[in-house]
Amino acid sequence: MEPTIREYSELLDNDLINDQFYINKYINEIKYLLNINNKKINNNYNFSYFYLPGAAYKPKNYSIDKIIRIVCDYFNLSPEMIHTKTRKEKIVKGRQIAMYFSRRFTNLSFSKIGAKIGGKDHATVSHACKTVNNLIDAYKWFKIQIEEIENKIKNE
Repeated sequence: MEPTIREYSELLDNDLINDQFYINKYINEIKYLLNINNKKINNNYNFSYFYLPGAAYKPKNYSIDKIIRIVCDYFNLSPEMIHTKTRKEKIVKGRQIAMYFSRRFTNLSFSKIGAKIGGKDHATVSHACKTVNNLIDAYKWFKIQIEEIENKIKNE
């Protein structure tokens, strides 16, 4: 049986349940995808009957340090550069990709990822993930780079 939204959110370090914006966003997405009407109980949404088809468990065996090392090796950066405040394009790109993979392959929240990668806040990590997703959709060469890095992370 697929995990419920509540169970899935616990895997995501409760980001989904704690943030009203994301609750509304995911409710609308689920209503669209499942094409059903939500039932309200005491002005709260009843999540108990919703399931996320194919909701994948995020493996815990990947560390942020491993992800940073692999991303830095790919872009010929030193891991220390990722933690700096510089805005040089090459370093920012590596930092954003490291944040993106940290979100995908760990159970850490945006805040915890940001704290471990350059002392950034949750908004920076969220922006990095959105930016990487947009670049993947826009550029085939970028998608290929991300797939190569992902394979290195999974195979190491």
